[in-house]
Amino acid sequence: MEASKSRHLLKRMACYVAIILPVIVADQFVKHLVRTYMSLGEAIPGPDRFIRLFYTLNDGVSFSFLSGAGQPIVVIQSILIFILLGALIVMAWKSAPLPPAICLSFMLGGGMGNLIDRIHAGVVTDYIAVGTFPVFNLADSALTVGCILLILWMIRAEFLAKKSKEEEHAVH
Repeated sequence: MEASKSRHLLKRMACYVAIILPVIVADQFVKHLVRTYMSLGEAIPGPDRFIRLFYTLNDGVSFSFLSGAGQPIVVIQSILIFILLGALIVMAWKSAPLPPAICLSFMLGGGMGNLIDRIHAGVVTDYIAVGTFPVFNLADSALTVGCILLILWMIRAEFLAKKSKEEEHAVH
């Protein structure tokens, strides 16, 4: 591999890590604070009482989906993380557009944050309660934001491709 391609690959990977690592660190730090300073089931209301801290444990996936499914979740989550990691490496190698890679980085950071909990404690620490929505955490938020942004980017890319095709046909 030529030197410029190697530098480009390293820059791209550094960009991904600059998203993934802070997501994991922030997620684990907040979870540590919750586990250290709150009792399981304790709620701390926010100023409007609609948003509150609520310490709970989740043995399911995001937003308590598949609660009680057990060990298969760890295996499935690990496989998905390796797929995302592989996709990021391929995207860096092929110099794919940066926006979807950034989305995947948020998803990977969130997935890894929750996987650390599952491996360490067998459950995920959740602590953000909004209205009657299931309790979630920073990792769930990063994963969700990454998914939403990726979908929006894909819709935009499809729209631009369609528009370009229409303009091309209008010229001929």
